[in-house]
Amino acid sequence: NGCQAVLTTVLKAYSITAEFNSNTVCNDVTYADLSVSDTTIGNWLWDFGDGTTSTSQNPQHSYSTSGTYNVHLTTTTVNGCIDDTIISVNVNTTLFANAGPDVTICQGDFSTLTANGGGAYLWSTTETTQSISVNPANNTTYTVTVDNSGCTDADDVIVTVNPIPVADAGPPQSICQGNSVILTASGGSSYTWSTFETTQSINITPVTTTTYFVTATSLGCSSQDSVAITV
Repeated sequence: NGCQAVLTTVLKAYSITAEFNSNTVCNDVTYADLSVSDTTIGNWLWDFGDGTTSTSQNPQHSYSTSGTYNVHLTTTTVNGCIDDTIISVNVNTTLFANAGPDVTICQGDFSTLTANGGGAYLWSTTETTQSISVNPANNTTYTVTVDNSGCTDADDVIVTVNPIPVADAGPPQSICQGNSVILTASGGSSYTWSTFETTQSINITPVTTTTYFVTATSLGCSSQDSVAITV
């Protein structure tokens, strides 16, 4: 009849761009899919760079060791269009808090404690400086928590407080000129006299009335006492 039918096929080209970002807290990384397409994205395939994969859109992954991982995301639309992208992610799983060596002080003394190992510090005293000054009355354990990009670790330091010995140089005495007298100290485990002698007892023969001093020491702590000898 002279009529013709014309069939026209319209082909639509779809596009997809794979993209993502990451947020790292210690060894845990949260991935956010930012892929865009003018059609529906139906599949995500993540390769975390450590031999593990995921098909979630926004997965979270924990790494067992520190390092730099090349993370590969492949996205596919419902129409079969595919794109992929790779981003390097740095992971640090190693953090060691160090509150410093244990300390021994004498009662009434101060000690400075210095921590290492992180970028931020929180002591059991609630102080947030790297170093703190402490003056405990008794043996005390201090704890510091260090933080580095959300990765935390804790360590303890013990401050031992030794008592101050009570030095006693003995009672005052009176002697006749030319006589000798023995002075005996107590209160410590070692002694130093003003005569430079280091025995607990000393034999003296003063020419005039004299005051003698003794320093008694115990566990690294000292105190002083004096005794007058009247001639």
